[in-house]
Amino acid sequence: MTPITIIGGGIAGLSLGIALRRREIPVCLHEAGSYPRHKVCGEFFAGLTDSTLSRLGISKHFTDALLHRETAWFWQDHIVRRQTLPCPALGLSRYTLEQRLAQDFVESGGDLQTGSRVSNNSDMLEGNVWTTGRQNKKTSWIGLKAHATDMATTSGLEIHMGDHGYAGVSAVENGRVNICGLFRNRPEITVKKWELLPAYLEACGMHSLSRRVTESEIDPKSIKGVISIDYTQRHPSPGKLMLGDHFAAIPPFTGNGMSMALEASAMAVDNLVAYSKGEDTWSSTVSSVNTRLTNRFRRRLWLARRIHPLIFQPGLQRILIVLNNCRLLPFNLLFRLLH
Repeated sequence: MTPITIIGGGIAGLSLGIALRRREIPVCLHEAGSYPRHKVCGEFFAGLTDSTLSRLGISKHFTDALLHRETAWFWQDHIVRRQTLPCPALGLSRYTLEQRLAQDFVESGGDLQTGSRVSNNSDMLEGNVWTTGRQNKKTSWIGLKAHATDMATTSGLEIHMGDHGYAGVSAVENGRVNICGLFRNRPEITVKKWELLPAYLEACGMHSLSRRVTESEIDPKSIKGVISIDYTQRHPSPGKLMLGDHFAAIPPFTGNGMSMALEASAMAVDNLVAYSKGEDTWSSTVSSVNTRLTNRFRRRLWLARRIHPLIFQPGLQRILIVLNNCRLLPFNLLFRLLH
């Protein structure tokens, strides 16, 4: 059988590698970093189905995930909506999940090469699957994240909107709470690393949340930031197979980014197995997977990118609040369309 090479050891690459090893396909996975690690991420799975987990063979890693059934929306310091989710979101940190998946991949016979970078000149090599995450594109946004070990939550999930920024609060395993936000970059904020998140929350008018973070015990190793954020979808190149955020990253307010990564990997498994066994050509495999991914995610990405400004910009946030107050916001319909 022809080996499959996966470049990028996030949840898309690791889950794909596990699924292929379950089917006895030889897999080598290259990851530039190491495990365990913290990453800027909302750390909850909204819209993830049992069938996706089953196809990938990773259901056992979610047995202790928290079930979040309600979300509370805040505008600055004011709660504007409580909503029962159509289906529970799963709370599990990237730190824990990636460590579990990496161990599973190795135990299943996969070749995991950490601290290994693959040149972009390998883009078009047959059998290479790119799952390296978001593309490096400097924007006017900054993403910040931290874990609190003693922070109470008002709901399973909290979404806080402010002046050119929003943040999510969600409980994960071991009594921890993940606080993750996307903000307009403010060069005038020049504080220590551990003060960045509460400073940005304060600047956005989320005073109560900023105070809660400041008064909590923050794990210093969990404090992370990122400025290369790109939510535009790349046009698939002939001969290059991209999955997860490398294919397209959905705005984080949906909570669907990690679910999409797993969903995309599950969709690619059968095609890659057929290629490895010599039952299909690489060009046909890439074309088939790219077409399926585009068709599956096109509507979801289009809608998310148009709602995103409503969550991010103050004037548009007020429109969203008015629609909510007039009971004109079809939350359940939007949830189904975005997941």
